[in-house]
Amino acid sequence: MLVAPGAHDVMTARIVEAEVFQALYLRGFTTSASILGIPDHSLITMTELLDQARKVAAVVDIPIISDIDDAGGTPLNALRTMRLVEQAGLAAMHIGDLIPGKRFLGHKDRMCTKEQAVDRIKAVVDARTDLDFVIIARSDAINVSTFGEAVEHVNAYAEAGGPAFLAVFGASGYQKGRRRFIEAAAQCGD
Repeated sequence: MLVAPGAHDVMTARIVEAEVFQALYLRGFTTSASILGIPDHSLITMTELLDQARKVAAVVDIPIISDIDDAGGTPLNALRTMRLVEQAGLAAMHIGDLIPGKRFLGHKDRMCTKEQAVDRIKAVVDARTDLDFVIIARSDAINVSTFGEAVEHVNAYAEAGGPAFLAVFGASGYQKGRRRFIEAAAQCGD
């Protein structure tokens, strides 16, 4: 198991490394809060995320996993994002399936289609030049769709080449059966 504490800037990244962790996680929520002074409401730009990632990568020698939101939305933007992420010195990124505008008060989170998410994953897999770079398919599907649809999404992401996945469980996700979901999703490679 890899433990990668969250960081949001150069100072917190140095603290994570000083505490002898093997990796750090550059979180979108805390990066947004650090740069913009507000939570992650999809207002932080890819340029700002990558700028912060470059700064962190310049001062630590441990692998960095970063939240890259939807990688720019389209497959072409995702391809470009993959190139920029590798240039920034990251070791892994996760790409989400929520439509920008997430978590606003009074706003219901919505997902892109399974096909859109799969196309983005395929684009970053194809654009990756470092085969050790880890692509993590993040899914909030368990929180905004049915149990079966959520499992379908995760299976499709794995088939598209997302070798790892991060399922985000909000309160509704827990109610839908976190353990059952993990067991069903784990069978996708069988």
